[in-house]
Amino acid sequence: MSGLLADPGSSATRNHPRVYILTGPQGSGKTTLLKELLVQLRQHGCAVAGIRAPVVMKDGTRIGYDIVDVHTGVTLPLCRIDQRNPVASAGPFGFDLEGIRLGTAALLLEAAGRCDLVVVDEIGPLELNGGGWAPALRPLLESYAGRLLLVVRPDILGKVLEQWNIRPVATWDPALHAVDHIAEQLWSSSRD
Repeated sequence: MSGLLADPGSSATRNHPRVYILTGPQGSGKTTLLKELLVQLRQHGCAVAGIRAPVVMKDGTRIGYDIVDVHTGVTLPLCRIDQRNPVASAGPFGFDLEGIRLGTAALLLEAAGRCDLVVVDEIGPLELNGGGWAPALRPLLESYAGRLLLVVRPDILGKVLEQWNIRPVATWDPALHAVDHIAEQLWSSSRD
């Protein structure tokens, strides 16, 4: 899968990414599928950048999310229900400054631009209001020439597509699409 960047004639060669969407309700397995997908793609030589946000549970209760730089593996707390001095809030979660900094750095065009695929887990209400990953998303949508995989819940998918004028190449739901299917579609799109 090396050389995942688009061939001449694809929209990605005009400095715009091919955008893919992974969507499903909270707890549907989006982040778990994403983790498995990244393993498969790396095994085939795909260079990956971006962020993954696995849930943090305590005694069976969702208490927050961590942020993982998928290129380096560095992990920090992103948000917690009991976050002190949050830099932002969304629902019950307060966001940690260092977690936001790690995620933002992982999404910078300078870092991500050298990779075949950039993942953003996830675009949510915070981004729709201009916070979170929104400042990093615009440069990726305007200037990144590879594949961009966005994780978005279905209840806000229409708003996300409209706000950033996104026309996805494909949309997948972890309940309906296996990781092998998604990996194959990402791989075959590089040969279009």
